[in-house]
Amino acid sequence: MDAKERTFTDVGSMWLHQALNLPNTGSPFPWQENLLVRMCDGEIPEAIDIPTGLGKTAVMAVWLVASACGAKMPRRLVYVDGGSHGE
Repeated sequence: MDAKERTFTDVGSMWLHQALNLPNTGSPFPWQENLLVRMCDGEIPEAIDIPTGLGKTAVMAVWLVASACGAKMPRRLVYVDGGSHGE
């Protein structure tokens, strides 16, 4: 990892930590950090299938941080909850 990548990773990680409003001792889920790196590399998934309770809503924060880091992100993010509520 060169200095530019390390700086981006440090800044992106710090921004993600703040966007998720984590306590000082907290950390994002590994999939959230990996998604940030993938998005910043231009890899935008069409769908994300993550089990309940693992922070899917945070995709919005990851998208925002990737955009702030200069990634070429879609202009809009569509969030659909496909759960079966009460069925």
